Amino acid sequence: MKKSLENLLVLLLLLPLLWIYTPATQDWGGDFAAYIHQAQNILQGEEIGDIGYLYNPDYYRLAPPSYPPGFSILLAGWIAVFGSEIGGLVLLMSLLMVVFGLGFYRVLRLQFKPVVSMVALLLTFYNPWMIRFKIEVIADMPFALLVVWSTLAYFKAATAKEKQFRKWLICAILVALTILTKTLGWVVLIAFVLDGVVRFIRSKCAESLLGVGILSGVTFGLVYITQHFWLPAPADHLEHFTSIAANSPSTWDTLVANVPLYFDIYKAFFIKDLGSWGWIGTTTSSILLLFALIGAVVSWIKKGMHVTDWVFLGLMGGLVLFPITNGFRYLLPAYVFFFSYSIYGLGLLPWHWLIRGWLPFLSLMFLGGQYVNGWTKIADLPHQSEGPYLLEYAELHQRIDDISERYPDALFAAAKPRVFAFMHDIEAFSVRPDLGVKATEKQFYELAAGRRVYVIHVKATPHASLDSLSRNTPLPDDSQPRAYVVGPWREPVQSTPDSSDISLHYDFPYSYMLTYFQLPSRWQYSESPLFRYFTSGLTHSYFAIEKRDTTYHWQYNSNLPESDISEGTLTEELWSQLDATLRAYDFYQRPIYHGYLFSSLDGGPTTIEAASGGQYNLISRRSRSFDRFPGTHEDSLFLSLDTAVLHFINESIVKLEP
Repeated sequence: MKKSLENLLVLLLLLPLLWIYTPATQDWGGDFAAYIHQAQNILQGEEIGDIGYLYNPDYYRLAPPSYPPGFSILLAGWIAVFGSEIGGLVLLMSLLMVVFGLGFYRVLRLQFKPVVSMVALLLTFYNPWMIRFKIEVIADMPFALLVVWSTLAYFKAATAKEKQFRKWLICAILVALTILTKTLGWVVLIAFVLDGVVRFIRSKCAESLLGVGILSGVTFGLVYITQHFWLPAPADHLEHFTSIAANSPSTWDTLVANVPLYFDIYKAFFIKDLGSWGWIGTTTSSILLLFALIGAVVSWIKKGMHVTDWVFLGLMGGLVLFPITNGFRYLLPAYVFFFSYSIYGLGLLPWHWLIRGWLPFLSLMFLGGQYVNGWTKIADLPHQSEGPYLLEYAELHQRIDDISERYPDALFAAAKPRVFAFMHDIEAFSVRPDLGVKATEKQFYELAAGRRVYVIHVKATPHASLDSLSRNTPLPDDSQPRAYVVGPWREPVQSTPDSSDISLHYDFPYSYMLTYFQLPSRWQYSESPLFRYFTSGLTHSYFAIEKRDTTYHWQYNSNLPESDISEGTLTEELWSQLDATLRAYDFYQRPIYHGYLFSSLDGGPTTIEAASGGQYNLISRRSRSFDRFPGTHEDSLFLSLDTAVLHFINESIVKLEP
């Protein structure tokens, strides 16, 4: 089949993505707001980082002060021609998905036949996760697009017989855009340089070194000019990454935690929406992971290292060493290479020739059939899902506009400050969710420097500290609407609660965060008949209780610097006392994360989207991350609580122990 016909067929196969699920909305994630705001600043000739988001170093995990300009440059071009309506930007993301799909296919064709590559294409781009993800106006998918097309451009330049300089120049422009879209893009350039050096060693051809030299020089020049002269980043941008490094586990601990996590994320991509097919999907995804590992090792041994291998190792190295994870969206750029290893590994099996020819179609029917449940869910989704564009928030937006017009110097505190800063041209910030009421107010005064502060309370974006403040400031009509603004706060406080009075000042709100982190190995898959596990998603601290015969072993880790892990045992009687204390605060019946409730101990409802392999697999809707929590029994209980609550539980234990 001619290459042009192949490309046309691929585009026809991907074309329905332009119409499948294109709601004119965004969820409450703040990334889309930051990127669009930056794009508008580019068009208006303003500082790219001036997006109204008041960066709080104490809450660096929320978001950096700004993002690299690459994706915003692309958005600026679209907005200049078609405007900034969210429906148009969602269409742009669908178009980019189609272009990404074509590049995905061409990368696979470097190794596999057309039929195999097309089946892999369909299994990937019609996966329910991809269909839902394509409406997100964020940089992850454009970054993946640039990675695959940069790889193709490099391969074409490195193997060209003529017009090499022009091809190296095109490759350099694509690599520069990749780096300007996400900082991780530097590993793509490093991978190309390594491949060029390997080619030189193998062939003794100086053109390989000359090519990567041109590539490196032009790329460095374009990135430097953009970041230092045209669109420089804010001064506090570096502080953000410094804070991440200073407050993260050691490199080894991060590596040990992230390697199995990304393996699980790869598997979860194929099984998220299976419903009752869970056991089949778990087996299928495990096979794909196993043969990806086999395929990678065999490929490296038999064929040596090539450019796709260097790119894959570079991307995965960057992901597993970075302490913050965010599900499959981070893995997406490396997925094409990951999946190609699965295909190569499966191809090593001695399939019978009659079966081998039909294998791609059988795979398409088998794996594609597992997507039906997810497609049904997408069909049932409303045209406008929960998010700031929902009509129900019109009154909230009007209230914010009224306040900002009356008090132009007002600041707004919110769980999603970048969303409101973008939509209302205001300054907004946030604080850590694990603060008490008075500590939250104290941060207001430190960040606001005497300015009037209002709190935006949105029930759909729970935030423990701000929720507590709002609950302690009742509205005049004593109502609790879907969203409202309370405040202002201007007077300074005299004191803040310390560890001894948290229970007096803290209303024990829950953090609504689900995150993955590593537990001690003996608790990874506990076989205990009773295993209760409390965690703060913000700080990765945890408190766990495990029954061993007639005693209850507990462990508390505050995850603070220079803090030891506390642990000990309780008798049945002492556990009953602690259990009564927890029940008194209603910890066992608190909703977690948009209606999820994990509490089967008292016969309450339990909602789990997928359960398999002797552990509960919890899917976080908003973050779309694949979270794995330990537990093998129906009476296991999982609660995501605030750090202050964990401290309270630990203090209660200490008081109970003789």
